[in-house]
Amino acid sequence: MTRILSIVAVCLSIGTARVAAQSPLPSASACTQWNVAGSWVLAQSNGPVVHMELRQTDGALSGTAKYTFKGTGGGLMWTPFGGEADGIVEGTITGASLSFSIKWDKDNRTGQYVARVEPTDHGLRGRTFDPADANSRATFKGSGAAVCTSIRPAPADRNPSQVPNVGAETRPVKGLGKASWTATAKDDVDIYNGPGGEFTVVGVMNAGTSVPIVGQKDDWYQLKLANVPGGSGWVAGDHLTTVLIRPARPK
Repeated sequence: MTRILSIVAVCLSIGTARVAAQSPLPSASACTQWNVAGSWVLAQSNGPVVHMELRQTDGALSGTAKYTFKGTGGGLMWTPFGGEADGIVEGTITGASLSFSIKWDKDNRTGQYVARVEPTDHGLRGRTFDPADANSRATFKGSGAAVCTSIRPAPADRNPSQVPNVGAETRPVKGLGKASWTATAKDDVDIYNGPGGEFTVVGVMNAGTSVPIVGQKDDWYQLKLANVPGGSGWVAGDHLTTVLIRPARPK
């Protein structure tokens, strides 16, 4: 009997592990804070590869980095760093947005990096530049695994008083006459192809971007966006501020 119970327990634990492995990763808009501590490999568009070991304490980032630049034949190529260098990482992270610098031990150079957590694979994507060299600019893709440490409540779990809603005046733009509503992103937020987190992420609306509202369903807003398929997408209302724009009266 003991052996049978042990076998059952093992089967249950395997089943639980499989369910956990199949659980979907939280989307970038659902997560309000990410932790990027660990190993990262940044592949830059201008050729260099940067290996980083990051530490994160609240919103502060620190760590070490190693820079390499290999040619097509696999050997180290000449660069301002002589092919490789070690560096110190310092920076900050707020939500999904990172800003950090790497001070290299050769030529006393510093690279500036700005990135955000990718909504699909939880890697990093961003741009880098050398403040001392206006021509030294590149984009990069970071391989690693950011971990979500804080998730905003699903719409159904929030108190109705917390849900922003502009009321009956929010109708398709053609029904607003000479007035129209616009929405501005309070932070970087995912764009979905439907009014809810269960739909597919089709893009990202950057903080500070203002666009027209073309529709509303509950606390989700359909926005006119040129960078997504079909020219419009849906964004959760708690990431937006909404403003009614009325034409100026003639003098």
